[in-house]
Amino acid sequence: MIKFFAGFGLLIAFAVVVTGIATLLNGLFSLGIAIEGTMAPADARAGFILICIGLSLALLCVPAFEGPLQRRLSTQKLLLVPYLAMILALAVLPIFFAYRADAPLMAAQQALSRGDAAFFKNGAAWQGLTVTERERLFSQSLRLKNVTIAKLLAADLQNLTGEPDSPNAFLAAYTANAEIFELLIERGADLSYREPLTGTGLMHQIVSGAGKPEDQLRCLEILSKRQMLDVNAVADFGTTPLMIAAERGNAMIVKFLLTHGADVNLKDKVASTALHKTCDKTIVYPDTAETARLVVAKLLIRAGADSREKNQLGQDCASLAASSGFMKLAAELGR
Repeated sequence: MIKFFAGFGLLIAFAVVVTGIATLLNGLFSLGIAIEGTMAPADARAGFILICIGLSLALLCVPAFEGPLQRRLSTQKLLLVPYLAMILALAVLPIFFAYRADAPLMAAQQALSRGDAAFFKNGAAWQGLTVTERERLFSQSLRLKNVTIAKLLAADLQNLTGEPDSPNAFLAAYTANAEIFELLIERGADLSYREPLTGTGLMHQIVSGAGKPEDQLRCLEILSKRQMLDVNAVADFGTTPLMIAAERGNAMIVKFLLTHGADVNLKDKVASTALHKTCDKTIVYPDTAETARLVVAKLLIRAGADSREKNQLGQDCASLAASSGFMKLAAELGR
């Protein structure tokens, strides 16, 4: 009879452990979004506790069966292990009840990952969240480029600046989300922020970000209307927005920057100009087509770029283009 109950207990233990693993994995991965400091903590905690309880139950049941394992456990006095594990599980069991407390945040995270705007239109469904949690959800909506949900969240928040080390204006600039970008400016976003490691500013973020050229252009036009453009902003390495747009072959942005006074002959710390960047098959943007680079090169030369300038390696623009395999571009510059 003891073995029967022990076997039944092992089956239950197995089910509990499997459930715990599934819950833990759900907490770590299934939401598919990372909101700083709040990545499905309830699922992760609950999963850990279930695994702990299941293993404890299994260890309690194993000694009921005669065999080498039972004798070894008894000989080495390891029968105390399941009891200690059970005590540990019970000690952290109060954390399990935080699972319910986190339910509104989890529901909001899942709705955000699904793009479920209807959830956020129903204010009662997520009003139980703290201000900090709602601000983080807003930041995540910017990363996901969900304008509809971002607007719904923004309407209920006073502070839209974001975290000090990751301001929301920077996120909106990187995704070239013009609607949210303008909203943040209207709500007093700090546009002077620079990325600490590289000195990258807002203008660099816009032209190097994940947005389409036409969306990047809209963000630049918003800054232009408000007289906030800094077309010659220099990052720590000496990189300017024009250099970034040039090496990406982004003629639309290059033309805009030149129209608004970008200096074509500024050099970075290795003496490369925007035209050098156009001719260099860089590690960052190796797939930029030669035809796009050729269009950009002509725009830069027309604006006064000197193709004879040499970088620190002694390369002028024509030789750099040739070494990168851009023979048409090299021929154009070598005239």
